[in-house]
Amino acid sequence: MKRKLSGLFFALLLVLSCTQENVTSKEDNRLTQDRFLAMSLREQFAAMTQWGGISRIDINNLELQRISTGVVRQFSGFSFNYSPVIDIFELAEQGTDTYSIGLRKGGPAGQVLDVSVTLKEGSGAWAEVNGLRYNVQLNSYTAGGGKDVVEYTFTPTGAVPGTSQDYLNLIAALNNSNNGDAVRPDLFLPDLRVLSLGSIKLTVVLDSTTGEPACPSVAPQGGLTHVEEGKYLYESAGGAQILINRISKESLVITLGYKGYSNFSYQFWGDSSEEIFDSNPDNLGPASHENLNGKHLKDRLGKNRTVIFPDGTKMTYESTAPWYMGGVTRISIYDGKNVHHFNMTCFGLEYSSASSMDTQEQDDLQADGETSTFELTETGLIFYNIYNEDTAGNKVYERIDLGSLTKDNEKQVNDLYDDKRLAHT
Repeated sequence: MKRKLSGLFFALLLVLSCTQENVTSKEDNRLTQDRFLAMSLREQFAAMTQWGGISRIDINNLELQRISTGVVRQFSGFSFNYSPVIDIFELAEQGTDTYSIGLRKGGPAGQVLDVSVTLKEGSGAWAEVNGLRYNVQLNSYTAGGGKDVVEYTFTPTGAVPGTSQDYLNLIAALNNSNNGDAVRPDLFLPDLRVLSLGSIKLTVVLDSTTGEPACPSVAPQGGLTHVEEGKYLYESAGGAQILINRISKESLVITLGYKGYSNFSYQFWGDSSEEIFDSNPDNLGPASHENLNGKHLKDRLGKNRTVIFPDGTKMTYESTAPWYMGGVTRISIYDGKNVHHFNMTCFGLEYSSASSMDTQEQDDLQADGETSTFELTETGLIFYNIYNEDTAGNKVYERIDLGSLTKDNEKQVNDLYDDKRLAHT
């Protein structure tokens, strides 16, 4: 999937997923029609993150222009059907009433859609998605055996501009989908722009009999094994080793090893119940501390953290805020056609493939953040940073040595980085 979409399809998907807060009491964890209809728009969106997902999108009066010829075409019945649902896997607050949201297609265990979307809540029946405002109308609520169906119409209040590249990204996203049955005319043209959009109808299925959504759970493939409860181990053909140990919701340890240098261990660790977390000890484990062979060298600088092994295997974890203030929400492993994504909120393996056809594309769409690698030398090993990538595609290269090991003295660990936030490094 491409990250910069014009906001015609996936942006509006996210409108239905603007918060993960619970909207029911612990005493009554069932969704009813009366309760849903009595909710505000925001509360309805929140309920969908717990009980439902989008099953169908209908586009009305999509008007396109071919830039090279100026020819305008109108498609009055464009539709795209997803099966079974679009689900949220991540939500982060960006400011007052503004959120960034992540999606996966195909339900809780489906493929992650890394599309960049921001949503701003309105006080009335409107929502602003990627800067474009839509009026939102709930058309119907049909109750049926615990699988209720809700239909909304989103109507843009102004023009829906879309550049040629925006539109190509959008069409590529639709054509690359393998979790739905798309009904679409022949739209794959090299130079289109969107002129107007009449409305978008979203159909949502609510499983009103369920409580908390099931944690993603797919079978590990391609070098990944489930060691025991809370532990996964990835081993690459080139010798990379990644052990993910979720001790508890609040405590996470990621240990990296390499068969080409047996006396090497790099750990990301941290417990949100540490004294420094007194504001909210129930956060997800931040794994913000970094140890080389047991020696604390530094702490994480930004939100995301990546290590690239000599064989090309890559591990990236995402957090909600820099340093110890943000818990780790997601861990990704990329190695050739092997791709694995972990949902750390509930610690579920949400995607695992040994034959992914878009590994590089998924990797490119994820910001690496502070990125390190290591090299083997005649005398030992050097671990160092190579670049920062705070936003996907914008790498700032700078080599910064963090630590080193020596073959002659296996117990010696050289701390090469002065983390001014920590007195002992």
